[in-house]
Amino acid sequence: MRVLLVEDNPADAELIRELLSEHPQHSFSIRHAGSLASALSAIGDEGVDFILLDLGLPDSQGAETVRAVRAAAHGIPIVVLTGLDDEDLGVQLLQEGAQDYLAKGRMNGPALVRSIRYAEERNRTEAELIRKNAELAERKERLKRAQEIAHLGSWEFADGRLSWSDEVYRIYGMRPREFAATYGVFLGSVHPEDRAAADAAYRDSVREGEDCYEIEYRIVRRSDGAVRHVYERCTHSRDTDGRIVRSDGTVHDITEWKEAEETLKRYAADLERSNEELQRFAYIASHDLQEPLRSIISFSQLLERRYKGRLDQDADDYIAFIVEGGNRMQTLIQDLLAVSRVTTKAAPIVETDAGTVIAGVVCDLADAIANATATITVGPMPRVMADAAQLEQVFANLIGNAIKYRRPDVPPEIAVSAREEGLMVEFAVRDNGIGIEREYFGQIFEMFRRLHTHDEYEGTGIGLAVVRKIVERHGGEVRVESTPDVGSTFFFTLPAA
Repeated sequence: MRVLLVEDNPADAELIRELLSEHPQHSFSIRHAGSLASALSAIGDEGVDFILLDLGLPDSQGAETVRAVRAAAHGIPIVVLTGLDDEDLGVQLLQEGAQDYLAKGRMNGPALVRSIRYAEERNRTEAELIRKNAELAERKERLKRAQEIAHLGSWEFADGRLSWSDEVYRIYGMRPREFAATYGVFLGSVHPEDRAAADAAYRDSVREGEDCYEIEYRIVRRSDGAVRHVYERCTHSRDTDGRIVRSDGTVHDITEWKEAEETLKRYAADLERSNEELQRFAYIASHDLQEPLRSIISFSQLLERRYKGRLDQDADDYIAFIVEGGNRMQTLIQDLLAVSRVTTKAAPIVETDAGTVIAGVVCDLADAIANATATITVGPMPRVMADAAQLEQVFANLIGNAIKYRRPDVPPEIAVSAREEGLMVEFAVRDNGIGIEREYFGQIFEMFRRLHTHDEYEGTGIGLAVVRKIVERHGGEVRVESTPDVGSTFFFTLPAA
């Protein structure tokens, strides 16, 4: 790989050379530039695959350096080297077009190589996104042309005369024998609030020498007073001196499309509002239910302690049922609160050490692990972008389930691993438990979905639903692979740090 190192400090430049040379599996050919001017000259030689860019140069400073190099680089990946460990600055540099940034104080060989790999991957992803957007734009253009053919009016202005097709008259709610095709009649049909913009679109295109213009505006139909939305496009033909000799335009009635768009926006807003209200309701209702439930549990436990054996057997059984039902209800309420907190109590998603999170979970579950004589193996864990508290919930649920759903007389063996897949990290939690039938793979992540009775295994059926909700909040996916009486492996993805 041909690397252009833009760095005015000789000591820093030599350090970077040494760090890159420590990784012989990656072949780097390094060219050094000590100023912005020499960097731009090197880029112009078309012999650069990657750019390491220092922000502070003799002839340029800060974000302006990134802008200048990006303008000349034409898609070459850029990683900025900065002496400041400033997250806000990093975000600004990414917005200016850098693929990544690296603080010199935290720079080492692996971090530098990883940053280069990440920048290359991000650059490829951005290029693919541009290509996909271009394809999408082309498809939209073809679709738009097809829609216009189906319901399209046309007009032309040549030799000082304006003419409309029958479809234009129909869209405007006029009859050709009653209204002449004049610019004044056209403006009179445009909604008063849009009239100035419609007039300016044509006049500005003529004055500024533009070849075409597009505009959306409303009209008021002459026949029935109905307000319609139209899309107009005009193309000018000019002579060799640049004077307009002819203008051709199309008028497309897009009222139904606009109404459908507004309906979709309302549906989306209503859905978002309903989800927010549901989250608030679950949170508030759960809190309001806790207090009376605590009283029920406390007094029923008091009855059990004071009067057990002093009443008949039926009374003892009834009191036990009350205590058990109250405890199950309390567990259900706490699980509902856990679901609502995924959004209502969410913390920012930041760079997180997954290994540290898992270590905390294993420590918290130490008693359960010991009681089940379980063995847990944790492989190398990367840093990811996550809400640490929610990532802890995910691992606690998955490891806790692996302990709970174990086979009789078979000590649980649990393995946690991770592997990078592009910009994501895929985690796997594998066990040797009772397993799951394939037909239930999709159902187990649904709220309150249980595959076993409460007598067989305790629980409310919310844990895996919380796992999915948390993973999806992070932009990842969760799935399961399992064989009955052999074990299960739960996979989920999170963004790599």
